[in-house]
Amino acid sequence: MESVLKPTAKQVAHEAGVSIAAVSRAFSPGSSIDPLKRQRILQVAAQLGYSSPARRTAEVISAGMANACRQHGIRVVLLNRIQRNVRVNAVACDNHAGGRDAALFLLGRGRRRIGFIGGISNTSTHRDRAEGFSEALRESGHSVLAEGNGEFTYRGSYGAVLSLLTAKNRPDALFCCNDIMALAAIDAARELGLSAPEDLSIVGFDDIPMAGWRSYRLTTIRQPITRMISEVVGLIQASKTVPLDETTTSILPGKLIVRGSA
Repeated sequence: MESVLKPTAKQVAHEAGVSIAAVSRAFSPGSSIDPLKRQRILQVAAQLGYSSPARRTAEVISAGMANACRQHGIRVVLLNRIQRNVRVNAVACDNHAGGRDAALFLLGRGRRRIGFIGGISNTSTHRDRAEGFSEALRESGHSVLAEGNGEFTYRGSYGAVLSLLTAKNRPDALFCCNDIMALAAIDAARELGLSAPEDLSIVGFDDIPMAGWRSYRLTTIRQPITRMISEVVGLIQASKTVPLDETTTSILPGKLIVRGSA
């Protein structure tokens, strides 16, 4: 079986045909790098599921941190993160709508004991996907059967899913807040002798390349990565001419991709 490994800057550099230093510059607003090269690197990184150290910090950026950047004349551009309590630039998938789509799809498949594997609770990605998911269930007269905290990681999800599936009233479906956690859910189910979708329907979010592997065939919500990266690059390029107080938030629709896991 293919192993699930955390992508590295070296892999991004290899796939994009650039140096590791170029990868670092691509994730640093204002750095010296050709715009087309930056766009290619960011797109490859998104396809591989790579997060730079700077972006991992941005996943939990606080209002205070964003305001401090603004006070020092540093423009903040968030990718797939929304900071509602401070004015910053952001480009994101419609995570709320994606969560709703996942819930309605599982209900349409006849699933009623539906669980949720969340990410990092103080991120907008987790919050919006979770809220959309639970909202759609409530509107249909249902609720989340059980929840686990996967922290957006394979290891965290694997343990959380094992706990849910060995409970007395185990779920017959899981919505995982990202694809890496969904792949872990499939592997955890297999360890217990369960198969997807016969025993357990599993839906992820992102549509990373591994989602399409034959060993997983993951049903997921695809993010419009190419368009998101293009808009982020545009915001970075415009940062030299647009006033700091002029910010833009762009929310782009995702798409349900149905494969064999649900």
